[in-house]
Amino acid sequence: MIKIDSTEAEETMTTGEVFSPPTWVSGPASVEVTEGEGPVVVEGVVEGYPLPTVTWEKDGRCIDLSHDYVLTFNNGRAMLLIEDPLADLDTGNFTAIAVNRLGEARLTFSLRIRKVEKRKGDECLAPLIIRPLPKRLLLHTGQRGDRLVLRLEYTKTNTSPEPSVTWTLNDSHKIEPNSAGSKV
Repeated sequence: MIKIDSTEAEETMTTGEVFSPPTWVSGPASVEVTEGEGPVVVEGVVEGYPLPTVTWEKDGRCIDLSHDYVLTFNNGRAMLLIEDPLADLDTGNFTAIAVNRLGEARLTFSLRIRKVEKRKGDECLAPLIIRPLPKRLLLHTGQRGDRLVLRLEYTKTNTSPEPSVTWTLNDSHKIEPNSAGSKV
């Protein structure tokens, strides 16, 4: 039995809406893909009134503000997008948590990304970017001397010579190491 306070009861009588806690009506139990095969999209549908809000966790840690995942929620459809899934970083247990004032419901699924193993003697490959920079970066104007740190992580592969990294601004202006206050 759900206890409804007087405000909710009045709303129910005037609008005819029936209040209900969140319930996941669809979603995966597990997802398995191979690294390098493209993006991973996982969707779940939740019902409830009032419409619940949804937050996401990976292995028990909130990922709502992470730049590594694209999370959307529209009319009860929750979606997780991983544009370039990597076995070492993205394999784990994900949970979508739907909440409204009547309760909470969890949709938990495991994501396994199979790593593509190189065989001995394979040709030299370009380094693999482990975690790319965000496609969009919004910066607020700061004061002179403020620092911005951008970090690019990549793997060493069977390459010769050692890879080098070049930073540019607006795809044209090359940023030289330790020039004009920049540190590369």
